[in-house]
Amino acid sequence: MGNEQYLKPAKPGEIRNPKGKPKGTKNMATVIREILDTKLTLKEHPITKKAGVKMTVREMITLAMVKEAQQGNVSAYKELTDRLEGKVKDKLDLEVSQKLLTLKPFGPDDKGEPDAGNGGLLPISQLQPEADGGAGGAGEI
Repeated sequence: MGNEQYLKPAKPGEIRNPKGKPKGTKNMATVIREILDTKLTLKEHPITKKAGVKMTVREMITLAMVKEAQQGNVSAYKELTDRLEGKVKDKLDLEVSQKLLTLKPFGPDDKGEPDAGNGGLLPISQLQPEADGGAGGAGEI
């Protein structure tokens, strides 16, 4: 097993990882957020052609995606619409049959002995739908 000293709780004032993450270190999400929110001055706005426009890195990336979508990049368009309107939820259509199958015990009365490999269960080919359509109950699936 591992080193047993680490299985015991640390005593007050005891430092187990002295070279660990320093206090005040920013996590990755904070660093990314700060980079994306940094304002930069553009020589010329790509759409309006206005000089000296300030934009955040986030706005520049969004603008680049819009330009890609305008040039026919379907994945860029999909990403933009998913962000704007929300993702389309997958629909799953299920068709349920009204016929219920009745399980019958498999034994010497039937066509032979149960197969040891299937735990005495009937093969699917021998399952028969109920004659009355079934209302549900014990022994039915």
